[in-house]
Amino acid sequence: MENKPTILIIDDDPGILEALAATFGSDYSVLTASSGSEGIETLRKRSDICCVILDIRMPGMNGLETADGIRQVNPDVPIITYTAFPGDYKEEDICRKYHPFGYVTKAEDPVILQDRVRDAVAKRGAELDPRRLVATAKEDFGIIGGSRVMIELYRQILTIAPCFRRCLILGETGVGKELVAKALHLAGNRRDKVFRPHLSTQVEVGFTKGDLFGVAKNAFQGADERKGVVETVDGGVLFIDEIADLGLDAQLELLRFLDTGEFCPLGSTAVRRADALVITATNKDLEGLRNKGLFRADLYSRLTEFVIRVPPLRDRREDIRELTDYFIEVIRKEPRGDLLILSEEAYALLGQHDWTDGNVRELLQVIKHLAAQARGFPHLPTSYVEERLGMKSNPVREDSTYREDLGELTRNYLIWGLRRCKTPAEFARKKKWDLSNLMRTLRKFGVDPGQYDQRGIG
Repeated sequence: MENKPTILIIDDDPGILEALAATFGSDYSVLTASSGSEGIETLRKRSDICCVILDIRMPGMNGLETADGIRQVNPDVPIITYTAFPGDYKEEDICRKYHPFGYVTKAEDPVILQDRVRDAVAKRGAELDPRRLVATAKEDFGIIGGSRVMIELYRQILTIAPCFRRCLILGETGVGKELVAKALHLAGNRRDKVFRPHLSTQVEVGFTKGDLFGVAKNAFQGADERKGVVETVDGGVLFIDEIADLGLDAQLELLRFLDTGEFCPLGSTAVRRADALVITATNKDLEGLRNKGLFRADLYSRLTEFVIRVPPLRDRREDIRELTDYFIEVIRKEPRGDLLILSEEAYALLGQHDWTDGNVRELLQVIKHLAAQARGFPHLPTSYVEERLGMKSNPVREDSTYREDLGELTRNYLIWGLRRCKTPAEFARKKKWDLSNLMRTLRKFGVDPGQYDQRGIG
């Protein structure tokens, strides 16, 4: 017999319980409770419950009080609030205070509730199985890595995505903050709506305001009317990168929009409205800027409803090999089709590097460079990797003799010269070295000239 996921439905209306049990019975093992206290007691007894559908307006213990009780018994189980009274229980208020996995009204198409339950059960299953979590991140979000810190990041994304209104993503340059923002969009309830990125810059406030909120005709000389990014993302998700670079005046405009959903285009007093989830990101110390008065404290408090910190690459070195292989495969599939094969020593060098200049983005650029260097000769010498990473290895050992040190230095010089010329003949010509003498010297010091012959490489 198939082992179905278990869900719990809590509602004081017997008709609703019966209808929902029939709707979900073919795909799930359905438990029902007619009150909040009964539902909490069921959760105490059953640890296998993957999702709770929770009515809000109930006599005695209402749904919101029940949600608090559920969190005490099982803080990780996804809760979907289900109400016939959206006017009394507004989605934004419920999400801000109680952070449910989903908010669905009873007047909506039943398919919406079915979709939310499916997503909640999948999330719960992924949380319990790290392998599924890593696979979901790669297949659905394009995020690579199975290290412990990345698994925790994936869990955080899946927990926050269904209920956030504002989220701040922190991390160094190149760690993948925009990928995390896109994952929040794809894992959330607005995945079928637009996702719009916007880059903040410290420019004149009018132009920043125009980019965000639009420009009225003749707002300045020669200005044509145009919509801002906020209006084009109405109903979807707005991602504002480098939020720390937003000027103080523009910060005030953004604060007003976050508080009221209202804005005025540049050069206009006409009030417009838009509904958008807002994700921001920065690689700067935003809290420090707030403390120095360089970033509005009230805006900071709005943006930090949820905070996600993306780990730097040096804190997940075990992911570097998988990322490297992924990038090599992506490059191989490009029209030029460069092939790169790295030695175990090269992988070790990549794993030792600190990647402080750009993290995952820096790794990608390094792999692109090495693939271009290896064009036509995929087995790239490890010395190329050393040079690209700026590693200056010392060829002199404490226990070596003068002749051994001189030989190693000579060998490195020969490799250095061959790598900078297309052929050994070119190297000999540049250094005014007899070619036959050069070839004898290469053999003497164990350097294969064919490995460094770069004819045909662009």
